[in-house]
Amino acid sequence: MSDDADPSITQVKPRSAGLRSSPWNLARLLEGIGERRFFSRYFEKRPLLLSGGDPRRYSDLFNPANLDALFSQVASVPNDDLHVIREGRLLEGLPTGRDELLPFLRASVADGYSLVLYHASRYWPAIAALTRSLAEQVRCEVDSTLFLTPARSRGMDRHFDVTDVFVLQLEGTKQWSISRPTAALPGASQWRELDPQAPVASGKTVTLHAGDLYYLPRGFEHAARAGEGASLHIAVYIKPYSWRHYLHDLVDQAAEMDVALRRSQPFWPAASRDQARPPRLVARMLKDLPAGSNQRALDFARERLVATLTPLAPNSPDLPLTCREFCVEDQIERIPGQMGSVRRHSDGLHLGFPGGALSAPDSVEPALRFMIATNGPFPVSALPGRLSDKSKKVLVKRLVEMGFLRLVPARPHETAPR
Repeated sequence: MSDDADPSITQVKPRSAGLRSSPWNLARLLEGIGERRFFSRYFEKRPLLLSGGDPRRYSDLFNPANLDALFSQVASVPNDDLHVIREGRLLEGLPTGRDELLPFLRASVADGYSLVLYHASRYWPAIAALTRSLAEQVRCEVDSTLFLTPARSRGMDRHFDVTDVFVLQLEGTKQWSISRPTAALPGASQWRELDPQAPVASGKTVTLHAGDLYYLPRGFEHAARAGEGASLHIAVYIKPYSWRHYLHDLVDQAAEMDVALRRSQPFWPAASRDQARPPRLVARMLKDLPAGSNQRALDFARERLVATLTPLAPNSPDLPLTCREFCVEDQIERIPGQMGSVRRHSDGLHLGFPGGALSAPDSVEPALRFMIATNGPFPVSALPGRLSDKSKKVLVKRLVEMGFLRLVPARPHETAPR
């Protein structure tokens, strides 16, 4: 991980209200530090706290007195944007209609639940004006979420975002616990839920007051709890347009002009040498990419393909009903119709297949790749790699129980020593 992923927090006091009458944009958000300093020292590097200014700084963006009007607007349109949550537990079955929803929300807040309104810019013009102004300035997709949290309560479990976040504290106080990311600048494919029972790495704690702004780069783990009174804040999310996205767009545009890039990538084993030869653009790119990039790309493509498949029917005769102990001479095979993928994620090695998934240590990778590539029966002993016979039998037993493999019945005259 980059040394720039620093959990330290820089505190800056906003300057005078010289921009107070101007529309909400990046310059107004960053009063006290300036855009150039922000992008050179903080953006995608470390958190930043702008505090000590006017508590009513955001009153023309959203006034807490307008909460009923906001949620009335939400109730007027069928949507899934409003969540009611306490300590990570989501409340299901929200009522519809203003007359039913507003009393329900008040009672939920009194009971310690937080209200989380995703895509808040859909419902409040001033918030929409801010997000659209930022999108125009940073040339990225920008979204917003409003959080109302009762006193001493926490809505969401500890997590990290794959977007950069500006937290605008509108009312009350909220204490944030921040720790260093495990992966620098993670993308959507690297997102994962954090174990709420896992120990939290050392980091920093910061308390936001009304009028404060807190910038948090993507990847920093965080949890937040309201102070002695209710807390209201808006999170503005910057969804980055990375070099990765730019490269995708370049290749897409090139493919419109070059038919070679529109031909199928030859996954199939029977592909001829000419079919398997990559287009010149791809060949040049592969020379500059890190070793193993080609295999990682193919693993990613296979994982996407497997994700489109439906699990085998529960009453399929190929699914196991019981699972005995195995020996290394036993013949096993993938269940007919079962397809798997193996790929390294940020948290380790994963085997995925329709209806199941298995996380495994790196030592199991050769065996898993052998299983997904082999058609037909093979003995447990044939699994490659450095696994002991005992480990091979444990792995096979687990995958039979999960419905990825099956035991090939021995013929009546065959008996396997135990």
